[in-house]
Amino acid sequence: MILTFCVQISGWSQNSEEPEALFTKNINEVYNNPVQTSRVANYLLSNSKTAEQRAKAFYLKSTVSFLFGEVTEGQAYLLQAKDEFELHESNFINALLNIALAERYQKAGMTESAVNFINTAKTIAKKLTEEEKVIILQICALLQNNGLTVFDDIYDASKYEKYAALKAIIRNNLGFNYLNKKDLDKAQFSFNYNILELKNNALDNSAITATSLQGLGDITFLKKDFTTSKLYFLKALEQPVMFPETRYAIQNKLAAIYKMQDSMTISQKYNSENISLKSEILKSERSARILLIEYLEKGQNASIKNDMNLYYVLVKIIFVLLLILLIWYYFYNKKLDKEYIQFEKIINQIENKEKLELNITTKEAVVSKVSKGVLIPIETEKAILDRLDVFENSTDYTNSNMSLALLAKQLKTNKKYISEIIHNHKGKNFNTYINELRINYIIKLMQDDPEYLKYKVSYLAKKSGFSSHSAFTVVFKSITNITPKQFVMFLKKSSKVSS
Repeated sequence: MILTFCVQISGWSQNSEEPEALFTKNINEVYNNPVQTSRVANYLLSNSKTAEQRAKAFYLKSTVSFLFGEVTEGQAYLLQAKDEFELHESNFINALLNIALAERYQKAGMTESAVNFINTAKTIAKKLTEEEKVIILQICALLQNNGLTVFDDIYDASKYEKYAALKAIIRNNLGFNYLNKKDLDKAQFSFNYNILELKNNALDNSAITATSLQGLGDITFLKKDFTTSKLYFLKALEQPVMFPETRYAIQNKLAAIYKMQDSMTISQKYNSENISLKSEILKSERSARILLIEYLEKGQNASIKNDMNLYYVLVKIIFVLLLILLIWYYFYNKKLDKEYIQFEKIINQIENKEKLELNITTKEAVVSKVSKGVLIPIETEKAILDRLDVFENSTDYTNSNMSLALLAKQLKTNKKYISEIIHNHKGKNFNTYINELRINYIIKLMQDDPEYLKYKVSYLAKKSGFSSHSAFTVVFKSITNITPKQFVMFLKKSSKVSS
């Protein structure tokens, strides 16, 4: 459990070596001998001189209570510890208190409150030492089920040599994260490594060890190696202390294993014990939930004034945003109206058999009409114009590779002649001429066949011979004064009205 290791990781007041030494010793000892730790916590509480000292003593007492399954009592100690601090007081124990409460609210199904406490812990963590900040963020990650991305270096013991119990519980949670993702190899490595480290730190007979053994039992159970699984679970039950939830999960698996092995008497024994244990756990959780709700209501009542101020600020912001939205909507509609008028003008041109052409300035028009001085025999010019008419009535211009050289070859002439004829008779250069043909072609297709209104602009660009979506859009707008997307939207609207 995250809550129970949170109490283990903060130093005592510098003013007293004896309380500090006792607290440090019981950081790990609570998992081996919670009864002794309870006596130490009472002593520390009676000799405390600061809010931080009292909070740490309450924190130890809450850990002991959770180990014994006394959730309501443990939670009460936890809330007493939290009341010793201001909301954002920047010290390590306050961050851990917020994390512990986040876990309690998460277990009670009050996710929003849990997230609030996690966020407070993260805010406090920004002002802590680098090592303390890493610990807080790692615990937050476990609570938010994304620990796998944070704990890549958790096996580097040198980084956390002061926090043996903390390391071990983080690794257990990491192992269960892997287990839930069915990554059994990584999960097994986490639990096995943990058991080795627990032994090196004199924690091999502890509640943490029981949880590691439970993890190994779960892995072998999934692998259907029920004999090995049973051995792990039985060894876990030999631990002198464990969390009630751990005992329940282990006994539940053992009941299933013995049932599969036709040992019905032993299976029923574990089932019977679990019925009683489950009842106690549920009863304790219900009482604890009531306590959490009362604490939450107390905090909510204290912050009503701030919430109301925030509410009024939000109302003003929303009002301003709505006003901006209305203004934008007004000008957007004006723009749409203008574009729709342009759309109707285009449709009228098409219905009147007029071709759409690129808008050019008077100066450009004068320049475009100036001959390049290429002399073309009259008969040749007439023949080329006839072939050019045939070209315009075909769809050859939709070839994306169409160039002046290719057109000259297709019309059986040279580039100078075709360029001069387009210049003199069409009043434009080759690129403009081809682009206008393509845009007129695709507009006619969209008008005649509603299926084309369903296609993406990229498809329309390719269909009309453009090599890219962006080039098509630029040319289309330069000729029609509206974008292809707007044209399709207006054409759909026009079609619906006419139908």
